[in-house]
Amino acid sequence: MNVRAAGLLSIGAWIFLVSCGNTETGSPEDDLVTGGKTARGGAPSSSGTSGSTGDAGESGGTGGIGEGGANTSGGRRPVTDGNGEAGAPGEGGSAGQSVDAAQYAACAEYIVAQCERRASCGETLSEATCIAVGLPLCPDLLFSAGSRVSIDAVARCAQAYRDADCDDINRGSYPECEYEPGTIKEGSACAFSTQCETLACGAYSQNDCGVCLPVLEEGDECSSGKGICPNGTMCTGTCEPARPMNLPGGSACEVTFQCEGGFVCRASDEGGRTCQPLLDLGEPCAGSWECREGHCDAETKKCTPSAPVGARCSEDGWGYQRGCAGDAVCDELAQPRRCVERVGPGESCWLRVGDSNPRGNCQAGLDCVCLDATCGERECRFLRQVGQSCADPDTACVTGTVCRDGVCESTGSQGLFEAACSP
Repeated sequence: MNVRAAGLLSIGAWIFLVSCGNTETGSPEDDLVTGGKTARGGAPSSSGTSGSTGDAGESGGTGGIGEGGANTSGGRRPVTDGNGEAGAPGEGGSAGQSVDAAQYAACAEYIVAQCERRASCGETLSEATCIAVGLPLCPDLLFSAGSRVSIDAVARCAQAYRDADCDDINRGSYPECEYEPGTIKEGSACAFSTQCETLACGAYSQNDCGVCLPVLEEGDECSSGKGICPNGTMCTGTCEPARPMNLPGGSACEVTFQCEGGFVCRASDEGGRTCQPLLDLGEPCAGSWECREGHCDAETKKCTPSAPVGARCSEDGWGYQRGCAGDAVCDELAQPRRCVERVGPGESCWLRVGDSNPRGNCQAGLDCVCLDATCGERECRFLRQVGQSCADPDTACVTGTVCRDGVCESTGSQGLFEAACSP
């Protein structure tokens, strides 16, 4: 019998649903997104310890999702694929590779459909960052050991996201798709929700092994982490209706990032909190997320222009994500930290600690990808997906794919469950 699948992956202020179903936990209980115990869709994941929140329009940290980086075309330096080999064909033969390719394509279609729709409905994490974080988990996200999800069911789930009503998404009620339950029993090790009989895998930090958990009912106690709250609810000690998001200006609100773009939830003169316009330069602020431009100065507590290239990064008490003006970036590897220009294709790069955006210090359109399995070196590359050309040395295939004959191809399972749960 098919049931509604449960499972999600926390990405900073986002909840990334890895299957369509009873899945909402991990929403913030106050103005900071602190993560906590969440249902698990992929391993490695950022669930549990998401780091500090980002400014308005940016997300908090995700740990090391996709830390294995992407796969190069081999033009400049050899880069291993997700399985640690540079483009070696699998042992499954043509039939096995055909199944692998179909599973990867279904998983990728699902990731893209969800990210596109949720971004179009006003959620804060950008579509590009969402895809860049989710896609490297394919196809393991949906097709690991124990999963009985069909390719057709995933395709229907992707379509359900394309057709989803934004009002529902903004109320924390996501499309529900019927997935066949997995074979792993409650209480046993898992890395993906689709592996479980309950279709809910709980995990507590980035790289640990999860446990198959029951899906709770609205009103049930959830703080112990012994179950997952159902779709449309969040855990505030008990499973309660999720807070509506993307609220228009003037609406009553409870937490900072509950409002639509251009507004922030702040205390009002009449009492309570409402969605109010972002603040202009010179106005008093509580944090940089309240400022329309610049940052909230840690000393003056006013919205202040950020530092130009060459100057020390501005500090607002919440990190340096908005510490530099324009498209400049704070070089957190330098002492003292200074604002620098972003670098171009083929240049050495770094990722900011705790930031889910794989761009790092690269120019727009580029990702900072690994040059080896240990990520000891990175370069800015144009990321390519399955079927796209990777012949140019400034390109790299997304993790889970490899460059063969100048085209990115699926490598099949990446072994993420085994890596997370093997002793």
